[in-house]
Amino acid sequence: MKERYLRLLVLPAVLYATLPAKPLHGDDGGFDYWGEIQSESELVPEHFAVELYDMQHHEFIDHAETGADGRFQFRSVHAGDYLVRVTDGRGNMVHEEFAAVSAQSGPLVIRLPRRTVARPPSGPVSVTQLRHPPAGKAIAAALAADQLSAAGQYEKAAAELEKAIRISPEFAEAYTNLAAQHIRMQRYEEALAEISRAMALGQPDAVNLTNRAYAEIMLGRLDAARRDLEAALHLAPDSANAHWVLGVVLAGNPRTAGEGLMHMEQAAKTIPAARAYLDQIRQAAIR
Repeated sequence: MKERYLRLLVLPAVLYATLPAKPLHGDDGGFDYWGEIQSESELVPEHFAVELYDMQHHEFIDHAETGADGRFQFRSVHAGDYLVRVTDGRGNMVHEEFAAVSAQSGPLVIRLPRRTVARPPSGPVSVTQLRHPPAGKAIAAALAADQLSAAGQYEKAAAELEKAIRISPEFAEAYTNLAAQHIRMQRYEEALAEISRAMALGQPDAVNLTNRAYAEIMLGRLDAARRDLEAALHLAPDSANAHWVLGVVLAGNPRTAGEGLMHMEQAAKTIPAARAYLDQIRQAAIR
């Protein structure tokens, strides 16, 4: 059997940042919401767009373009839990964060991380994968997709992965990574189908279950997302990503907020963003 070289892309890159807040309309709870993008990678903040998605009501709130200095501003934002999404000039998603917005928060600073080189994955291999290893050309296309994805070229990465699947239709990892590209491009239904195919060829695993849960969250299917995240943690109890995403889901409901914080505490052991989120919650409780 050919060695597998691909990393499995775990989505989302769930990070936390404090959000800005300067009162704008007094009693109605709205405030100016501004911040800036800082980049440690080759990506330049100018001409990026930042979108705000309301996690409670499952709707997009606003869209703001960045200036030459990477700064942006929304108006009349209300306190709540949001997903902050950054896209480039071509509409490709380059970064996402979860954030709790309040009128007491500090300015939002979005830091685009330095791109890293893909590493080989590890994990169980199904009988189907043993009997039908991917062809060399399929692996080459998937590796090319890895590089394109790292450069933020998600459409081109998806095309390479589709090519890999045409060559080797039972290439489970290619389906997993194709789903990741489609999630980044907000094509969630397609991603769900590809994740199902990946798990049918292999077996359910924490990476695919967490990615599927993320797509389900974006489609407003929170109960299904919770089930998938709980299944992911059953298979991989130490999965920081699954703990983090499940914590965000549960913390949004007052009845499960305590359980959500416990999952966030687990995630905080290895995810700096989770630690920052918990620190802010504790500081707010002291005030």
